[in-house]
Amino acid sequence: MYFFDIILIGVYAYKICISSKKLYIKGDRRMKNSLKYFIGLSAVWVLVGCGSSSKQNLPTGTGYYEDGAISGVDYKCGSKTGVTGKKGEFIYEQNKGCQFSLGDVVLENKTSDIFKSKEVHTRIADENAINLLSILDLDSNPDDGFQIDHDAAVKTLKDLNITNIHNVNLPFATIVSSVGGKYKNNLSSENQDKYSVPDPVKLKSDLEKHQTKQTKNIFAGKTVYFIDDFYDNQKNQPVVDIYSITFDENMTTAMFDNQKLKVKVKNGVVNVETFGDFKVQSYNDSVAIVKIDSHDDNDLLKLYFNKADVDKRKKEILSYYKVDSNKIKSLIGKTMYDAEKDYASGKLHVETVKFNSDKIIVDSFSGKTKNIPYTISNDTIILNGKKKIKVIYISDEKVMSIDLNGEDKEEVDIFYFDKNKAIENPEINYGNDDDMNDQNQGGDSNGNGGSSEVNQNNHNNNGINNDNGNSNDMNDQNHKSQTSPIQVTEENIKNYVIGKYLYHDEKKRGGSHKFITLKLSKDGSFYYKKDNEVTGTYTLSNNTITVHVGEETKIVNVVYISTTKIGLQDKGDTDVGYWYFNQTDAKNNPAHEDWCINHYYNFVFINSGSTLVLSVSILYILIICFSLKICLTKYTLHTYIKYFNISVD
Repeated sequence: MYFFDIILIGVYAYKICISSKKLYIKGDRRMKNSLKYFIGLSAVWVLVGCGSSSKQNLPTGTGYYEDGAISGVDYKCGSKTGVTGKKGEFIYEQNKGCQFSLGDVVLENKTSDIFKSKEVHTRIADENAINLLSILDLDSNPDDGFQIDHDAAVKTLKDLNITNIHNVNLPFATIVSSVGGKYKNNLSSENQDKYSVPDPVKLKSDLEKHQTKQTKNIFAGKTVYFIDDFYDNQKNQPVVDIYSITFDENMTTAMFDNQKLKVKVKNGVVNVETFGDFKVQSYNDSVAIVKIDSHDDNDLLKLYFNKADVDKRKKEILSYYKVDSNKIKSLIGKTMYDAEKDYASGKLHVETVKFNSDKIIVDSFSGKTKNIPYTISNDTIILNGKKKIKVIYISDEKVMSIDLNGEDKEEVDIFYFDKNKAIENPEINYGNDDDMNDQNQGGDSNGNGGSSEVNQNNHNNNGINNDNGNSNDMNDQNHKSQTSPIQVTEENIKNYVIGKYLYHDEKKRGGSHKFITLKLSKDGSFYYKKDNEVTGTYTLSNNTITVHVGEETKIVNVVYISTTKIGLQDKGDTDVGYWYFNQTDAKNNPAHEDWCINHYYNFVFINSGSTLVLSVSILYILIICFSLKICLTKYTLHTYIKYFNISVD
């Protein structure tokens, strides 16, 4: 009934508008006011008649949960919930994170950075989750996707008291037998005929082949582009660079910066020589979001497939770096958030910062509320008339700033407008941080009090973020890498160093970059590559690493650890060589300033099979170098070796 009433009212309103057009234009106030009243009343009638509400329609998108289509899995993406369809399809609320589960058992969480577009293919990335789904797949064939009987799977996990898939510490074969057997009993008679408990060895092999094939299909024969941006404090300007990697059709090699690099793909993980590992989290025709090998589970990088898209993104990033007083004033009335997570306890604290016209109200991590008067001068906020905060970046997602009164002028604080986004990207507090409010009152900002940091880790005043936070493309956790040191203990070396790729750049002055790669694997193996690959074994005791290559042994001490780099020192030496977890950071911090020492250090490291006579000869040459001040030239140690006709095995 209401439907026809609405149509009649609409027609009547249209006739009135047409017939009274001249009167309205001439400014007949009575007609004007009557028409406004009529239209307003009609709008109310429509809302009442249609049963509409004032709830805002939120932008949504269509996603596909994949490693092959994954059907029968629960999802919750913002306000959207349901079970994935036959093609793995689901509906998500844009700019909100997603959780995938089977009943109350969480499979994995995906951050909001992934769900910004109208369509996305999100890959299952959790190893435990994909192992479980492979067991529950009705036909045990990953190549045609994973068809899960949702109700039977949920009941099976309840029957087995499995509440957390990461706490099932049993051999894979035992898990397959237990979960598979119970699952088969819970299936409907129709699905019981389809399902057989899989053979664990074959299942694992098929799964590895499948993941490798799926990943290769995304990148084979394609060029991907990524953005590397940072704020150069010395030049007082942002630097935004675009890089590209071109993969061959077989995904065995890639070209980067005119260098041919080896590529390996296994279990869905792509390893690019000198870059390290990455795993696809989501992708569409325009972009792939990958998790890079780092300490942070949320360390994501966006790889663009189209040059035009990355060029557009670069312009957007540069616009965010353009900050003036008017842009800062646009923050008035807005609330921002910063999160801090205690490294030891895992507790999360959220700080709230609200801009008023004359004061900044801060609800700190400690629960205290402070009102801080401020003024604005160009791109700088002056707190209490003395503490200067330089705002370097403002987007619709976050604000980035530098404390000009702090000891570390490179530390960048990040504040989000979305509280959930801040919680997704907490600063890690290693126990030596002060409350941020004390900083705002003029206290020390040396990494203290809820600051978020661009991946700085360098002595050249350059911060880098791999298009993570500054670009709005990535998760910002690697912005929050701490340059403040972590205590050097055997446990922290295991947590932060072992199993990670380390990079060192021996760039000649005015010359090209020369990267050295080092990895201490969890199985006790040692890998080093400069001109040639060297492998061996190592042992760790306290802060001392003893490397064994053939019959030769080298002892180094770990003297510095942060989430971006480590410092290594030869036993008995005073010089420290810095190695970075990210190749771009190594590139921004080449070791050319003290190259004689570094070349000697790295040369002996790589040529562990050389004789004592050779080492003494090299040392003798170095003494001659210093005495003749040859170190001021651009020659490398290898040039000297060639010049003196020394033969190196």
